[in-house]
Amino acid sequence: MTEKKKESKIPAHDKMDEPARYADNAIVYSTKKQFLIDFNQALPGAERHVNVGRIILHPKTAGELLSALLTQVAKHEEQYKEGILPPGLELEMITKKREVH
Repeated sequence: MTEKKKESKIPAHDKMDEPARYADNAIVYSTKKQFLIDFNQALPGAERHVNVGRIILHPKTAGELLSALLTQVAKHEEQYKEGILPPGLELEMITKKREVH
């Protein structure tokens, strides 16, 4: 009997200009006209993080990214029964706060 490999549900791109890079830290800055996200990686023995990428977004695009991330975090937590948000932060708190404003 042959085993079938589980296919990843993460969409693959036929052609990527840059290879994917791992980041274990992100720092977000914002101005009136843009959001800037620096993705960083901590290297063993290094005193600081190494920047592995930077994305600059229009505020509307940043809001759309936040919405997509919230959706994916909720799906991840439901599927894997694993809380991945920082302690004290829950999805319900975020969506409830947004509805009040």
